[in-house]
Order: sequence, then structure tokens, then C-alpha cells
Amino acid sequence: GPLAGDGYWPVDMAYFDLSEGEEVPSYRISFKLHENGFTRDLVMDYGDFSMTGTLVDLALFEPAKDCAQ
Repeated sequence: GPLAGDGYWPVDMAYFDLSEGEEVPSYRISFKLHENGFTRDLVMDYGDFSMTGTLVDLALFEPAKDCAQ
């Protein structure tokens, strides 16, 4: 699709409960971040279970004339 040839940054974030001195993250989120702000291939890992999200359809529109710079 439209993003297939674009570069992206792999993002991996972990959140810790510092009040309990956790050494293992409470949960982790990873995704691919494109320069235009789109994300894809989302994974949310809560330890006991995880969820995934995949960008399956994308429609790009031309910016409105009063928004174009």
C-alpha cells in the first residue's frame, strides 16, 4: 500500500510500577512509527496476555487548500 516503501522507526516502550520497585515492566508497547505519524504492527504485551493491531486499510486524502503549506 501507500506506506510500503516508506521508512519507519521501530518503537518499543516499557512501563514500570516504580512504587513497587518493579524490575519487570508492567506492560510493553511496540509498533512501527512512520514519519507522517501513522503507526502499524502494534503489540501491547501485559505479561499474562497480549494484543496485536494491524493496519489493514488506509485512504490518503489531499489536504484542503486552506491547510496546504
